[in-house]
Amino acid sequence: MRLLKKMQWASAAVLTTLAVGLSSAADGQDVRPRRAPIVSGRPIAQQTALDDLSDEGVFRLGEAAVTDSDSTSYAPRLAQAPPPPEGKATSNSPVVEEDSVGETQQVQFIDNGGGAMFNPVPNQVGFGAVYDPFVDMTFYGGHFGQAGQSTLFLPLLQDSESLLFTELEGLFGNAGNLQGSFGLGYRQMLEGRDIYVGANAFYDYRQTGIGTEMHQLSFGGEVVAYNWDARLNGYISDGTSGFYTPRAFLEGNRLWLDTTFEQSFSGADAEGGALLLTNDIRTFELRAYTGAFYFEPNGLGNTVAGPKGRLEARMYDLPALGSGSRLVAGVEATWDRVRDTQWTGMAQLRIPLGGGADGPTLDPFSRRMLDRVVRERQIVTQEVNHREPVANKITGVPIVNTVVANPGTFAADVNAAGFHSLVIANGAITTTGEVALFRGQTIMGGGSTLPIVGTQTGTMGMFTAPGMRPTITSTNPAQAVFRPETDTVLMGLDIAGGSYGVDVHTQRDMHLLDLNISGSGIDGIRVQNGQRINIRNTTVSGAGVRGIYLRNMDGMVVDNVMLNMISDVGLHVQNGSNLMVSSLMVNGTGVGSGIFLQDLNTGVLSDTTVMNTGFNGMNVLGGSNISMFASQISGTTADGIRTTGTTTFSLNNTAFTGIGGATTNLTNSSVSGSGNTAVPFSSTDGGGNTGTILFNGGADSAP
Repeated sequence: MRLLKKMQWASAAVLTTLAVGLSSAADGQDVRPRRAPIVSGRPIAQQTALDDLSDEGVFRLGEAAVTDSDSTSYAPRLAQAPPPPEGKATSNSPVVEEDSVGETQQVQFIDNGGGAMFNPVPNQVGFGAVYDPFVDMTFYGGHFGQAGQSTLFLPLLQDSESLLFTELEGLFGNAGNLQGSFGLGYRQMLEGRDIYVGANAFYDYRQTGIGTEMHQLSFGGEVVAYNWDARLNGYISDGTSGFYTPRAFLEGNRLWLDTTFEQSFSGADAEGGALLLTNDIRTFELRAYTGAFYFEPNGLGNTVAGPKGRLEARMYDLPALGSGSRLVAGVEATWDRVRDTQWTGMAQLRIPLGGGADGPTLDPFSRRMLDRVVRERQIVTQEVNHREPVANKITGVPIVNTVVANPGTFAADVNAAGFHSLVIANGAITTTGEVALFRGQTIMGGGSTLPIVGTQTGTMGMFTAPGMRPTITSTNPAQAVFRPETDTVLMGLDIAGGSYGVDVHTQRDMHLLDLNISGSGIDGIRVQNGQRINIRNTTVSGAGVRGIYLRNMDGMVVDNVMLNMISDVGLHVQNGSNLMVSSLMVNGTGVGSGIFLQDLNTGVLSDTTVMNTGFNGMNVLGGSNISMFASQISGTTADGIRTTGTTTFSLNNTAFTGIGGATTNLTNSSVSGSGNTAVPFSSTDGGGNTGTILFNGGADSAP
């Protein structure tokens, strides 16, 4: 409804153009030629000339035409036809054969400047080939660059007064844009054959320079005479928008995301046109058009509305291409508040696909039935620069404050940043006590990259923190370096010292990413009573007891983690559920196992490597639904894998080498698996086991 209201002024301009044209016709000042008349009657004498043909354009063969000397209506003049060469008929001969007496004839007038030559042709009743197909080759140049367009105009059903047709079109260029269109149109001459009305519907497809696909439907109507025309079109796009790579940047204490969208528009346009100049034989025309447009974005963006004007020069029936050909040169100007003034130049060549040079020439009004549909041939788009606040994509928490911490006041800066903040650490930082995080807080090192998302549009981007990766060293061996809260992120940090590098208590949705933790007095990472904790792309080295200790946890992910030279146990899980381990490497434990799973319910370990351990490679005590596959265990002091009282333990496609004790040591466990290898292989059966684990292609089995 709002769109229609805003188009009222444009529609009024078009209706005014229509009124002027109709008024001109009513006053008898119309100079447009008419379609060839229908004639019937008796034979006419050879080389008959007819002066001032009546407005009805009807006479009887063999009789002089009755004319009104006061009439100012246009009447094609019949020049005396030259006699045909001996023995050869001519297409312009006015002779009517005896057997055609009484038949309805169609007359073709060929205007040669001094009059029109009379040329009877067979009347085409019903559907006939009055209008031939053609191809238009068009070149555009302007503010957008350059583009080429090819259009096939194909009549489907027709007679001398009506035409159903299709247009198939492709547009190429325009900064990488590709567009195709398909449409149907219908045109019908009104009584008197000097005005036709038409309607059309089109489907448009556009692929933008950034690969976004857009779709549109358009509907239009037109009223056309020889010396004026008017039309109205509406466009409904699917609202698709594409965007260029977003840019995240820090401004003061706020992090923003700038995105350039290419947004499709829906709207309408209207125009009226008039013939300004023509020559005596109607093979040259200069036409002018004026109108308006209104387009609204289907999302972000500003309304685009304003006036437009177009000037076209047309040349018809080019000698080299024959009847039905034309050459058009034009220029169009538009203005609106968003894009300001824009100019577009156009050159177009029509190549007829019908009779060519030998084909009949349509009168000037009838050839307007072959004008291409005038419409906005591209889906209207606009590049919109949009700035919006962001959220941490990892946690989904909005970032309301961003602080670049000073190395000398790091802990105080973290505290001052508060909830839902981003703190950027840079350089060498020393702490004397535990750094406690607020809920929703992220601490990231300089040079690391944080995925973010726009809070208004959902557009994803990446923010790379300024500065260099920091080393944060604690001089207090009795406290942890960091104590995170719920919905927090630690990333891109080197952490040294403290009793724990990271100590998590009764928190959830916490993320430890890209950390190097070294020299912890007890554990590199300790998580107690945690839920949905992610440890990724992290290295723990030289921990005094355990590399990672997870207790009373639910939903834990350990991915791409290295535990190096740990004093006791590499990964220790006690009383937990839903553990997912992938790409874990444990290299060197002093007195403990590489992996110790104690009362764990549901755990999956894949692509895991355990080597050089002071005890077992993996020790599974109690629990259920534990599986390991595609892994390697080597260089153990004791057994490769030991299970005790474990329900459903499976081992598949895992290799054992250099095992100090038995390959497997199984007690009171339900086991299964295959595809494993062991060099050499041995198994210890502690009793109470069910099931079998196959090794070396089935040659060996455990227990």
